[in-house]
Amino acid sequence: MHLQPGTRVLERYIVDAFLGEGGMGQVYRGHHLSLGFPVAIKVLTDLGPEMQGRFQREARLMARVRHANVVTVLDIGLIGADTPCIAMEFVEGDTLEARLGKRGVIPWNEAARITMGVLAGLDAIHAAAILHRDLKPGNVLLACGPPESVKLIDFGIARPEGTDVTRYTSTGMLVGTPGYMAPERLMNRPVDGRSDLYAVGLMFYEMLVGVLPFGGKSIESVLRRAVVPIPAPVIPAAQPVPPSALIRLVMASVDMEPAGRPATAKEFANQLAQAVRETNNLSSGVTGAVRHPTASRAVPVPQSVIEAADTVVDAPGPGPEGGFVVLGARLPPSRLAAAEDRRWLGEVAGVTARAFSLGGTYWFTVIPIAGDPARARQKVSAILASLAERYGQFVKVEWGIARGDFDMSAASLSGASPLPTEIRTLLDRLSAA
Repeated sequence: MHLQPGTRVLERYIVDAFLGEGGMGQVYRGHHLSLGFPVAIKVLTDLGPEMQGRFQREARLMARVRHANVVTVLDIGLIGADTPCIAMEFVEGDTLEARLGKRGVIPWNEAARITMGVLAGLDAIHAAAILHRDLKPGNVLLACGPPESVKLIDFGIARPEGTDVTRYTSTGMLVGTPGYMAPERLMNRPVDGRSDLYAVGLMFYEMLVGVLPFGGKSIESVLRRAVVPIPAPVIPAAQPVPPSALIRLVMASVDMEPAGRPATAKEFANQLAQAVRETNNLSSGVTGAVRHPTASRAVPVPQSVIEAADTVVDAPGPGPEGGFVVLGARLPPSRLAAAEDRRWLGEVAGVTARAFSLGGTYWFTVIPIAGDPARARQKVSAILASLAERYGQFVKVEWGIARGDFDMSAASLSGASPLPTEIRTLLDRLSAA
């Protein structure tokens, strides 16, 4: 059922235009019949009693909250005999999901401001003893300014703390957006306000990096978050580097255990504000600001690599090649899945070195010494500098020396035969914390 412009709803609102449709129903822009102010009208159609109950519950819960960072519920009722309808404050703007879709990555200072707005709204929701349970970029509105403001919407699966979770859900039904659910929700353990804070942390992470941990919202990625700690975010090279205190806070907010996260939205917001203040002090000249290494700041090759390369070249070997430097790197998750990064890594290795990847995290390059350790050292230095420039502190590098008969065959890459000892050794080192 679609409402036509001019339709009167709940006796005092007039439909102006259709805005969109989502999982909970249709949304229209309208206005109050006598006062003229704009409203958003949300209509739930063709759903059973369970979903209608959730919809009406959304309105009752939202009506309990009056806050600048939460969309205000104005009215609720039925269209006809059985179609629930809710009238809300109309917000001109876009969702965080849409902004991420357009821009991919959001600079840390802007991401921090948006997160502060989310936390302010969430604090008001939690103060009313309500858990949102479906925080995600699509439920964060960025209202047009100036200044731009943040508003939380869509409480369709919210519930008061301490109530029966299954009362409004089908047996075994997981309600919400799994891509932003905390591990305890995925594992059907007790939840509290810190489960909402986990979702805030994931949104912050996504704004900084452009993707969710472990590559996205697939069921494999979601379930992996339930059992594997999330790695530190890797900030794209073109973006300003966040302060280390902010990165630590993001990582604390997505801790697998609720006890490791900020206790409340207010505490999260206070810690975030402190991280931003400290960074502003750094930038104003109190001390030097943190930056990723750049190509102009050469990364020195460790002396152990030089000595080992010289030793292999000087020692009698089983073949004429004289040996290889084997360099292994543990990259941030999802980077090897990106075509741009794969192309870039191929260019870094160049034509004089072999390169290959294992899984979605480990990248190796084999650099021939060929009787010229100085040239090998220069190549290793260039690769280390390039990795540091692109991935900063979030790349881990290990190295070793292989004799002239070293070979990484297609059978080893496919798993049909064991990996060479040199590669297994580097993998063990790279996978260590």
